[in-house]
Parts: sequence; structure tokens; C-alpha cells
Amino acid sequence: MSFSNKDYRKAISWLKLVTMKMESDPEFIENIPIENIREELISMGANNNKFKKKLATKYMISKMIIKISSLWNPMWTGEFVTASDIPNQSYSFSEEFGTIDIVCNWKPSYGNTPAYISLSWKADITINCELWARFENPETHNVLSEICLGTSLIGEEFFTSEELEFNPSCEKWAISIIFVDTKKKLSI
Repeated sequence: MSFSNKDYRKAISWLKLVTMKMESDPEFIENIPIENIREELISMGANNNKFKKKLATKYMISKMIIKISSLWNPMWTGEFVTASDIPNQSYSFSEEFGTIDIVCNWKPSYGNTPAYISLSWKADITINCELWARFENPETHNVLSEICLGTSLIGEEFFTSEELEFNPSCEKWAISIIFVDTKKKLSI
């Protein structure tokens, strides 16, 4: 089933509202079955794999979150600068169970290369968990993207604007780290 850009925007807006409610109210996720959310999206014409994957991921994360770190807004996000003007930026997230050091850089699209963020991390934490990077608008706090970094305490990833679903060289963004309990069992 295909649907218009207007229907797509309406479904995205509705999904963002549900997501914000899921994140702010722990009781909400228990009181509304995921089937009801799926049915509402289907009624809006949003019955496609992209929506299903995004919804399942949101639902899973909301059920398994141990902690969400503070928000870090690197300098120059959303500002027009040339690719050579953005040096690597670093930040240390300090939590009660340890620290995670992040280094990031981003570049605008150039030729056939899409805009991207490169992200490396080194975690010194005392809990076993999966790490996720949450990108959000620092002014509106709308979540732009959530991407799994995995369970490795040291790593480096490269995320294109397509994977992120936003352009990191044009849009304001900030990052936080989500600590997800991998031991909880879910049925989605």
C-alpha cells in the first residue's frame, strides 16, 4: 500500500507523539498493546516495513532501558561550515556505573558520498548492556534517530544520513547514550 506525503507526515507525527509518551510515562507502554499502535498506523496508511521496524525498535527499547545519559550537543551542529572546519569532538558521559568517552565528527555530502557521522566510543562501565546512540534535536527534544552500537565497550561506526534518517550537516542534533538491558525477554 502506498500513501501520500501528507499521510506519511501525519503518520510520522502520530508515531513521534506515541514515542514521546512511551518515553515519558512508564505506565503507558503497559496500558496500550503494540497491536493497538500498529492498527492506528495501518489505519493511517502506514503499513510498511519501515514503520513496522521503527515501531518494534521503539517498543523494544522502551521496555528494556536501564538508563539514558545526559544530552551532549557538539559545537557547530546544524550550522553551515565547510567539511574541513569540523574537528573531531569528544565528550565523556559519566554515569553511576562508569563512563563512556565519545569522539565524533560529521561531514556534509560530497559527490557520491552522503552526509555522515563517524562515532567512536570507549566505555568503562560495570554493567552488562547494549549501547545505543540517540540523536535528538537539542531545542525541541524530538528524537531524530536511535542506532544500536552493540555490546562492545570499544568501537567505531560510520552512519550515513540515510541510516540516520536526518542530515547531520544541516540539522541541529545532540547525542545521548541509552543503556539497554539485554537480559529482559520480549515478545513483539
